[in-house]
Amino acid sequence: TGFKTKGLFRRESASKNIRPDRSARFYLVYGEWRLMSTLYKSVGFDLTTTARTTVYTCPAETETIMKSIQTVNYGGSNVDLEVFVNKSGTDYDIAHHTVGSKVSLNAVDSTIVLEEGDILKLEAQTANAISGLVSFLEVRSDTKNPI
Repeated sequence: TGFKTKGLFRRESASKNIRPDRSARFYLVYGEWRLMSTLYKSVGFDLTTTARTTVYTCPAETETIMKSIQTVNYGGSNVDLEVFVNKSGTDYDIAHHTVGSKVSLNAVDSTIVLEEGDILKLEAQTANAISGLVSFLEVRSDTKNPI
């Protein structure tokens, strides 16, 4: 699923149907001009349990480019942290780190691209020790605003 861009020709849009905090442009996608908007966002988390915790779910008609999962261990000992992406009901373990006491760490080793319905999950071996912020860019294919 998801949309694939080809050529990335663009022109600015003055559509009144786009949130004012989004950048909206027309892109050539599979030979058709489509209105696409982008929005930088962040989501905070606090892992209060040792179970896998959903941190972010990619919305419909959206692809998300995730650059950072900034974490900090505010506990008194090292904590193992795992990062998962759920695609079509299957959890894929994409990163594993040991976070030292009072240490911060970016838990992603490279850019992560999530597609519609994908879920970012985190799991810590110790509850109430890891918190942080996920920073990402949402790219929305706005099919409700044809050209």
